[in-house]
Amino acid sequence: MILAIKSDIYKMLREKGFYISLIIGVLLSVWNLINSLLIQNNMNESIQKYGDEYLYTYYPVSVFNSYLGINNSSLQTNIFYMILPLLSVLPFSMLFFDERKSGYINLILTRTSKCKYYASKYIVSFFSGGLICLIILGFSLFLNAMFIPSVMPEVTTAYFPVAYEGSLWLNIYLTHPYLYILLYTLLDMLYCGIFAVLALSASFIFDYKITVFVFPFIIYLLSSYLFNTLGFKSGKMMSFLPQFQMKNANLNVILMEALIFIVLTILVMIISVVKDEKN
Repeated sequence: MILAIKSDIYKMLREKGFYISLIIGVLLSVWNLINSLLIQNNMNESIQKYGDEYLYTYYPVSVFNSYLGINNSSLQTNIFYMILPLLSVLPFSMLFFDERKSGYINLILTRTSKCKYYASKYIVSFFSGGLICLIILGFSLFLNAMFIPSVMPEVTTAYFPVAYEGSLWLNIYLTHPYLYILLYTLLDMLYCGIFAVLALSASFIFDYKITVFVFPFIIYLLSSYLFNTLGFKSGKMMSFLPQFQMKNANLNVILMEALIFIVLTILVMIISVVKDEKN
């Protein structure tokens, strides 16, 4: 099993999709930083122009309301969270579809057991989705911290998106914002891993690569629309994945939803493998 996982991680690092996701994430991070620096510069110019009177309405731009994962006023952040399912799939999940479609899987299975092969594909797919999320958000946080001060969140300014009653981990955000970012990044990584294994499971169902590729994105949109229609907004991935929390996030709902997706993807994989053996 360990050898199979190492082999698949090596394949992941050679996949073009892995680097395409990284490049997109880096570009969004740099674009977001430039936008934040422009806002900061505009504020400084206003202070110079209007003097001390402007200071009453001024609060410095902070890492904790400007980096890619939490900047609720940023187009770049909205783009990032909209395409997050696609970025999660690119690094590795499509490789399984290619191996299955080309018949290369049959050659591999002469050298390893089916259990090890499929388990390795699932584990590395999940890992690849989480890894790409960690690298992009980590890079953006580091980049912003180099140029923008880590000014502590202040509730009274209304400049900090999480500083509202009922927000998940509100006290942590206000007192230890870096810890908040770490915890929320782990949640994002969890769901990026889920997006990746959704595509893996879809490889058993659909015959076209583009369908497999966009399947997690479609689930992302449809589930959010369904929860919104039912009035259960705390279950919307499009609401709770952004670290600025469009709606107050509920940790129990988030983890339960994640568990359901993980169980379903594993079941689809097991049933499909058994069905293939019978055929």
